[in-house]
Amino acid sequence: MKIITVEQDEKTLRKVSKDIPIEEINTPQFHKFLEDMKETASNAPMPKGWEPAGLAAIQVGEDKKVFIAIDIDTGEFKEYINPKIKVIGDKESIDLEGCLSIPNTTGYVKRPKKVKITYLDRFGVSHTERLSGFNAKIVQHENDHLLGILFTDKLEK
Repeated sequence: MKIITVEQDEKTLRKVSKDIPIEEINTPQFHKFLEDMKETASNAPMPKGWEPAGLAAIQVGEDKKVFIAIDIDTGEFKEYINPKIKVIGDKESIDLEGCLSIPNTTGYVKRPKKVKITYLDRFGVSHTERLSGFNAKIVQHENDHLLGILFTDKLEK
């Protein structure tokens, strides 16, 4: 899979992604798509000292509401299909972010420290989790992609 960059096709990256019907989730083709996303993220060229943390379907040209995000606790990519995120509390932090679709660019973004995410797994089973710290930051960054938002839209001045 090829990762779209803002220089190539910002218009696609700005699309709002669509929910994925359960009938599509439960197909071998969709499961292969998820595996291809993980392989693409894992093999993406990164600046020294950076590791790929996630990839949204829109970044490979598919306006489907799905992303993968690294779970800091396990080191494995996790799949989030049709996610919904709610902020928990009012504590925020500012951290350095980068993006596979905006190469050679980093910046500081303020995000909530804790979130609750509800999503489907690859079998269509619903899950709800509370995330904090870096795990919360990653899913917020990736979920923004599903809404057509880039981290550069949120840079701290």
